Amino acid sequence: RRIYMATEPTATSNDGTVTAAKVAEFLATNIPGRDDNEKLAVMGFSASIPEWFAGKTSTNLVNYLRGAPISGLRTRSTPLGDIVNSTTEIVSNRDDYGYATWSTYSTTWKQALGTSYRTFLEGKRGTGGPPTMVYVGANDGMMHGFNASDSPSGGNEELAFVPSTSLQHIGELANPKYGHRYYVDGPLTSSDVYYGNDWHTVLVGTTGGGGASQAPNAAAAGNGSVFALDVGNPSGFDASKVLWEVSGQTESDLGFVLGKPSIVPLTGTAAGAQPRFVALFGNGVNSTSGKAALYVVDIQTGQVLRKISPAGSGYANRNGLINIAPVALKNNDGITDTVYGGDMQGNLWKFDLSDTNPANWKVALDGAPLFTAKRGEAQQPIMSGIEVSSGPGGGVSLFFGTGQYFAADDNQVSSTSPVQTLYGVWDDLRTAIGGRANLVEQTISSTTSSGGYDIRNVSRNNVSYTTSRGWYVDLVVDGTVEGERFVGNPNIQNGS
Repeated sequence: RRIYMATEPTATSNDGTVTAAKVAEFLATNIPGRDDNEKLAVMGFSASIPEWFAGKTSTNLVNYLRGAPISGLRTRSTPLGDIVNSTTEIVSNRDDYGYATWSTYSTTWKQALGTSYRTFLEGKRGTGGPPTMVYVGANDGMMHGFNASDSPSGGNEELAFVPSTSLQHIGELANPKYGHRYYVDGPLTSSDVYYGNDWHTVLVGTTGGGGASQAPNAAAAGNGSVFALDVGNPSGFDASKVLWEVSGQTESDLGFVLGKPSIVPLTGTAAGAQPRFVALFGNGVNSTSGKAALYVVDIQTGQVLRKISPAGSGYANRNGLINIAPVALKNNDGITDTVYGGDMQGNLWKFDLSDTNPANWKVALDGAPLFTAKRGEAQQPIMSGIEVSSGPGGGVSLFFGTGQYFAADDNQVSSTSPVQTLYGVWDDLRTAIGGRANLVEQTISSTTSSGGYDIRNVSRNNVSYTTSRGWYVDLVVDGTVEGERFVGNPNIQNGS
């Protein structure tokens, strides 16, 4: 198996210096440590080796984790771990992100990048190009890449990656009394990007809630992380294709990233210059700092270009930015200049990334939230995805829901559970929206169809955007609270 690991994450110093992640093939000889005990400590064992591992070595453990059955260690029906919250990401050799259209413009960089992207697409689709792949994170400590072609290799694992944050507690997987844990359990995304004078296909993933609790034999709880891999040639994947891993081990603002990252081009380093490609993601929950922060990371090096947080200690109280929505509001080139994001306090933030200097990227609206989701005095956490559309009449409409579903007691509901809400709000590109007092209320009622099915109706109270900034509908049916919440991804559908 082609499995690689990060033994140390990427680090960005205060002056912008980047220390690259340390990466090696996942073999016992490559686990850091002067002796077996130190190697086992890297994989999550405390100073006291548990009874169930007596007589075993780090080589036994790594061989087991690579898929070999080892007597005395946990019996598995398959080496592939369970897949729970990670998303499957299909990377097809037919994927086209539209950058070839830049070649039709007169600007020099657009012509050059657009033309070279068209050549890159031809190479992907030609004979000898990469196979279509399916990537997914699993709770066996690895992100896996499976060949999804219709060739004899279809279904085979082409590569796997162990983030350093998984390595920290991966040894517990061998425990015969293993209780389920999360490892690489977050969303993935992919895109074609330009760096180093060439185009590449890059995958960015998160460990989600992996490592949030302390393993039985570990010295401490783990950290969350976000990582990037160059997956343009899966069959030739090696250590050099692991681009970076940003970890809560070295980043106090990074928690457990539950939202989906985005890969986008941003404004270049000078006016009129070619864009720089970055990964964008919210910092997630349970960070050391407790802030809500937008991370902007160079897609090639892993340099943290900026962490943008709202000012004020009130926004740094058990908070975190979850899902984001990047858009291009100030150009027609598809260059991201604005990012919307929701936090655990119910604030919908708008970030301005339009400047050429990262030091000038900021929270828009003079640092105030675009909107705050509250019902009475109760904050409504925004964990859902954010759907964006243009209009009405200029501006941007944003659709999202509230509620959380990740903590241990979130599945306990009753008639006294907090009421959550689905919102549709309008950014007029000038002023903040405020709260629900500036929205039109819709309600949910239930009835029975002619076929005898229970159905729900949503009111259609008129929304005048000359006096209102959108609408909301509380997840209460006929006045009854049942603990419903919205943690999925809204989609705008057109049709009857």
